[in-house]
Amino acid sequence: MKVTLATAVLLALLSAHCAREAEEPRSTSRPAASPAEPAASRGEPPASRGGSAAHDHTAGEESAHGGAPERVTLSHDAVASAGIETVAVAHVTTPIDAFGRVLDPMPVVDALHARAAARSAAATARAEHARVVRLRADQQNASTRDVESARAARDRADAELATTTARVALAWGATIAAATPEDAFCDDLVAGRTAVARIDFAAGDHVEQMPATVTVSAAGRPDRQFAARVLGPAPTTDPTLQGDAFFVLIGAEPPPAGTALRATIVRAAALDGVAVPRAAIVWSAGKPAVYVERDAGTFERRSLALAAALPGAWLVTDGVAAGERVVTTGAGQLLSAQTLTPKAE
Repeated sequence: MKVTLATAVLLALLSAHCAREAEEPRSTSRPAASPAEPAASRGEPPASRGGSAAHDHTAGEESAHGGAPERVTLSHDAVASAGIETVAVAHVTTPIDAFGRVLDPMPVVDALHARAAARSAAATARAEHARVVRLRADQQNASTRDVESARAARDRADAELATTTARVALAWGATIAAATPEDAFCDDLVAGRTAVARIDFAAGDHVEQMPATVTVSAAGRPDRQFAARVLGPAPTTDPTLQGDAFFVLIGAEPPPAGTALRATIVRAAALDGVAVPRAAIVWSAGKPAVYVERDAGTFERRSLALAAALPGAWLVTDGVAAGERVVTTGAGQLLSAQTLTPKAE
């Protein structure tokens, strides 16, 4: 006769419960068992010889909240016939998957050249104002009107310089704003030897500190990977993704402007935990739980703290440790059988 998992588990729990019920009324009159008498013959679970630890391994132990038992103990044959399977969970660190694109270099180059022109114009206007003021002081060789006109030109040039400087900083961030047209930075962008790309995180993803370099790949060619130097945070947020964003500089034959990119960034303060297979997670009273194999045939239900979804698993930060074995086949039947088991009086 084929024994289903739920039947095997339920029979094991009911047998332990009935054995305990049968022993309790006769406990006052039964003579003490001899030292050689097996524990199972006295109606005790095998682990009860360990003193205070006996209760931990009793099939049908109740939770502290008065609900279903937290542990269940099955015989080797019951586990085998029921087909219960376990797997060891491993430690994982969650990276951040980000998306990006290679930017057109012309807006960067144009902004830097416009600022350079504004600086030159401002310097010329200041020098002209200073010259007219000296002429005015030198036997009235310049009129008051000349001085006022030179002052107005100086002020206009200074305002234009402030505007172009702010435009570069607000659009491209402090690192790019520190570059000048005379730097190799602009020459390399124009020649195609390097490229600026923007990397955007999805909403909710965050890193306290970006690494110095990241690896990016073309979305259409995952095999093409590029090392990218992080230039700094982007001053603006993508209206769709609504996450953090960074500018990076790609060297060594970068992809052309407009190329979509993928990037994986390891957090400086990574979210650590263990990867628990989705098949191992059960829900009890609206909360996630898992069955951990404590000993051969002994399974303990524990509540979990789910931190993030992983492919085929959940990142768990509390409830189970790396190396422990969790039930992946039969967890739902264990929960059902525990729920149906009568509570010990």
